[in-house]
Amino acid sequence: ITEIAKTFSKDISTANSALKFFVEVIAPLPSAKSIIFNESVTSVLRTTLNSTDENIQFRILELLCDLSSVSSDFMEECDRHLDYLKIVIRSMHSTRDPLQKLNLVELLRKIATTKWGLKKLNEAGVMIMLYNILNDYVGSSASPSASPSTAVNDRVDSFLTNKILALLGDAVKGDEQAQIILQNPFLDIISYHIDNYLEKRSTKFPEIMEAAVMATGHIAATKKGLEAISSHKNLLGVYRSSIESDNTATCICAYHSFAIMLSAGGDTGLLEQFFKDIKP
Repeated sequence: ITEIAKTFSKDISTANSALKFFVEVIAPLPSAKSIIFNESVTSVLRTTLNSTDENIQFRILELLCDLSSVSSDFMEECDRHLDYLKIVIRSMHSTRDPLQKLNLVELLRKIATTKWGLKKLNEAGVMIMLYNILNDYVGSSASPSASPSTAVNDRVDSFLTNKILALLGDAVKGDEQAQIILQNPFLDIISYHIDNYLEKRSTKFPEIMEAAVMATGHIAATKKGLEAISSHKNLLGVYRSSIESDNTATCICAYHSFAIMLSAGGDTGLLEQFFKDIKP
């Protein structure tokens, strides 16, 4: 197993085979944790994880995130032995490769969509990092520039924003996850993007607005989320505007998110009041 762990620093095909071996063959075994988190194996993984080559480092992060999505026990062991979430945060801040950032968010999504993942990500400081990324984009998008380089960066940042907003929506499984999201001002960010597209007639990046509307639906599908959104006047107003939009795609997206709230079978009284407030 130690020798297989060493192949993560080899060519991509070999590394992918090693990844599949760990996740598909070793992880399901009853003795998996004692095999994978043997000191000789974790020593090799730790060395590779500290590689200056971002691509090689990413392979170990992918392995650890895949293992963390298997069970909460695996996530505890990955974090205890390799403290990998700190490296994810550091990589998000240090990398200049936009594709690398997108890939890192996708790894975080694998964890966030498990029942245990969002709590662990929040404890590790990942959620505040994601909020800061979204907030930075709000600041930069509010400062228009016609330069080609800025336009390219804006497009890249929009992809990243879209992925993070989608992560927020996908991660909500119940009140526990909704509460974690509500601990940071994500609702302000969501409200901004819906408003920016609808009220200011911004034609750029409609996928961000759609991701924001869908995230609203997933969060409001929980009691805590619905209570928070119902008392957030700005978000309530722009969400109503998305339902009343004369843009067919926007309207369909809004009704889709509203259907998510209804299908969750939440508090009937809260839903009825919300329905009255938005007047769809």
